[in-house]
Amino acid sequence: MRMVSVAPSQLRHGARRCVSSGGPMRSVSRKLLLASLCLLLSGVVLEAAPMEAPQKESPITPWMVAGPLAVPPMVYGPKLDEEGIKRLIGPETLNPSKLWPQPGAALEWAPGRNAAWKEEGAKDGRLEPGGAETLSLFYASTYLRTQRWEKVGLSVDWSGPLAVYLDGSLLEMRAKTREGARQARPQTVDLILPAGLHRLFLAALLDGGVPASIRASLTLPKESPLPFPAATTDWRHTLQQNDVMDSPFVSDIAVSGDGSRMALVVRNDDLKRDDRSVYLEVRSTVDGRILANFQVAEGTSTPYFSPHGDRLVFTAPDAEEKKTEDLWIADLETGQLRPLLKEQRDVKEVVWAPEGDFIYFLAVPPRPAPAKVPDYVRFTEVVQRWSDWKDHPQAFELSLKDESLHQLTAGPSNVQSMALSPDGRTLALLRIVFTEQRPYLTTEIWSYDTVSGASRKVMAWPRWPDVSEIAFSPDGQRLALIAPPANMPPGGNKPREELAYNLMLYTVDLASGRVNCLTNRFAPAASSQAIGVLPGRRNVWWSPKDGQLYFIATEGDRVRLYRTDPEGKTFTPVDLPDACLGSPDMASSGAGLGYVGSSFGTFWTVRYYDAATGKVRDLWEPGARTFARVELTRPERFDFTDRAGVRIPGWLFLPPHLDPARRYPMIVAYYGGVEPYADCFRPEFFRLSGQGYVVYLVTPRGSVGYGLSFADDHVNDWGQKAGEDILEGTRAVLAAKPFVDAKRVGCYGGSYGGFMTLYLVSHSDLFAAAVDFFGISDITSYWGAGWWGFSYGDTALALSYPWNRRDIFVDRSPIYSADKIHTPLLLLHGDSDVNVPHEESDQIFTALRILGRPCEYVRFAGEDHGINGKPSNRMASEDMMQEWFDKYLKGEPEAWSYRWEKEENPLTYGK
Repeated sequence: MRMVSVAPSQLRHGARRCVSSGGPMRSVSRKLLLASLCLLLSGVVLEAAPMEAPQKESPITPWMVAGPLAVPPMVYGPKLDEEGIKRLIGPETLNPSKLWPQPGAALEWAPGRNAAWKEEGAKDGRLEPGGAETLSLFYASTYLRTQRWEKVGLSVDWSGPLAVYLDGSLLEMRAKTREGARQARPQTVDLILPAGLHRLFLAALLDGGVPASIRASLTLPKESPLPFPAATTDWRHTLQQNDVMDSPFVSDIAVSGDGSRMALVVRNDDLKRDDRSVYLEVRSTVDGRILANFQVAEGTSTPYFSPHGDRLVFTAPDAEEKKTEDLWIADLETGQLRPLLKEQRDVKEVVWAPEGDFIYFLAVPPRPAPAKVPDYVRFTEVVQRWSDWKDHPQAFELSLKDESLHQLTAGPSNVQSMALSPDGRTLALLRIVFTEQRPYLTTEIWSYDTVSGASRKVMAWPRWPDVSEIAFSPDGQRLALIAPPANMPPGGNKPREELAYNLMLYTVDLASGRVNCLTNRFAPAASSQAIGVLPGRRNVWWSPKDGQLYFIATEGDRVRLYRTDPEGKTFTPVDLPDACLGSPDMASSGAGLGYVGSSFGTFWTVRYYDAATGKVRDLWEPGARTFARVELTRPERFDFTDRAGVRIPGWLFLPPHLDPARRYPMIVAYYGGVEPYADCFRPEFFRLSGQGYVVYLVTPRGSVGYGLSFADDHVNDWGQKAGEDILEGTRAVLAAKPFVDAKRVGCYGGSYGGFMTLYLVSHSDLFAAAVDFFGISDITSYWGAGWWGFSYGDTALALSYPWNRRDIFVDRSPIYSADKIHTPLLLLHGDSDVNVPHEESDQIFTALRILGRPCEYVRFAGEDHGINGKPSNRMASEDMMQEWFDKYLKGEPEAWSYRWEKEENPLTYGK
């Protein structure tokens, strides 16, 4: 807007002069402050908006107000300049970003001068703060509730300094008075309101001794068919994206040896800076009190407690060499934090010696960087397709007293995991050795004497994926480990292909190498393998307290803690209040287990299970303040039996206050790969159902957690059985729920689920819209170019290749059925995706646009698999999905169109 100057006589309501009509000022500094404000307000101001098309208006009421609140006088420098006014009405004085006013709630203003939010009706939208003795601030807040995306105008009739905030973000700030006061047109600002609840917040600076009047209203074009947003003082609402982004997230947990302390890695998204802040908190497992708190770098790893629980070791990215990590140690008694080692690579698996004088860890040894990037590279083995094939993690030993460092292993193999015997004498090392034939690696377990340095190979397994967990028995004679269900003969086939991801629990005798499978008759899969649940650093513990094995198991859509004897004769689930346990860790003494618990209907909560009492203590609910305002509907089970007689599990998330007489659009969600969706808090399902969608979440055949037969159907399926289950389940919902509109059904999935989206829309016309997140369109190109393509294919495409299974690589690849796709399709992919290269989306987009089919493609710069690098990109990708469905399932294209309204048309660009 253009800046104009006005005369001092035109400044204030009805051309009043800048003088105080109230009582005498309490101090000279207040007079000087007021005088400086008057001089400032006599300068340059904002011009009123130009004439616009005819508008209809709706005055805003009710409001919650606080003030007038006297501005504390400055001790020095009473002059108030423009920047000072900006600070007064800006977030430096009161930050609305996390402010959710409620009538009667306290507002801490200054020592001894607190205020309270009070509800005010605002007749005709006009607020009358009344006169103030001195320079004061006045705050007004309301909530705007919308049923769909809207762009509305906000008109504020107030001549003084003003700041307008929406959802905590500053929209407009005027630090000077407005020309013409009441005679001029009110200032207006556009409000972009996606469906849901929004916080409107005004901060106004009042001149001392002058009655103030502020009027606010919403405007829409007269011809607009949309209703005005409803103003309310009720903060309750269905789940929104900001609720999730504003809540702390616990990514890792570690429990001290005696179980008295718990260390948490806590992440906070910051949308304004578009990054994340990370804290390392240590809490008491008795009452959840914070005992220590350190701000650390994003990317900080799981911490590891010393044997006595008085120190923590963790890794964090180096401040200068971002591709390396520093090993840090925190003294919890003194609060000292210092680096142990600088610029290490891929440090993990820290293990403390029993006396706390040494630590063992895995890292990639340093190797000289090439003088220049070579002009060409020779490939002779498929493992060279992995860019880090030269980086072999090895075991190291570090003295904490003298900081002497020794490398314990070397050679062309990767040490993947390790464990130390309770007496500290034997270090068990798990390594993989690459081979030329299937399964392209062999897993070996070695024992290393920490005193003599003697070592020997205990066993070797041709299994894929590699063995992932090892834990010592209390007597140090055996190991517990988690591994695939059967061997893969090098280069050959098994009598029956089993899904390698359906992991099992084993014990190994260190002396003889004898292996015993404990879970071959146990239906759940060992370890945490459900979508939405963060796995812990370990999934198995051998408790010295009772000699029992405790392990995490994926049982259907639940992630649970089980207990078994060392021979696997009985399996008992530990009774815990949560369907899913995130980031679990057990005290080395067996005293208890810390975890982040959740289910579909409950938010994540940090809890501690006390093994002695069998009771669970709630320590912290990270999003308690945020989620107190959120209303969730309880999802309901929807299982059905498919045409093959297999029970297919699923859930329905219904809109709040569902009216059975209405017809609702439905969105079908799935993965379709080897993992089930967990019965845990999944924000996107509640967010979509809160926007009026029925959400059907289905787990088709091929997932672990439901027994061997169910899981093994994933092998060489690639859409056939899983696709049948998804389509059959969708039709079953339509038949059972007449309030679902069969003509307005959408679907989406990510990664393998993105492949399933493409497969479904190329084999069915059931869906009216679809969204593919970073999915596979050509099985051949993914197998040959995806990071895990050929190795993941060794189980998902067992002994199937482009030259011997055209029925899979061609017939089930969506790119070869692109001409059968008519469903409006949105593709979302990161341009730095290593797992599923973005070319998978490139080629299906090219095919569909050549065919003239409705398809759009959004590629995110710098994003890897998952589109979760920048908080803003994560938020945008999920918003885009909803906007796409709103356009095609609700007939509401406004949000999608507004997002791209400034984009150039590539067919007319430059004309």
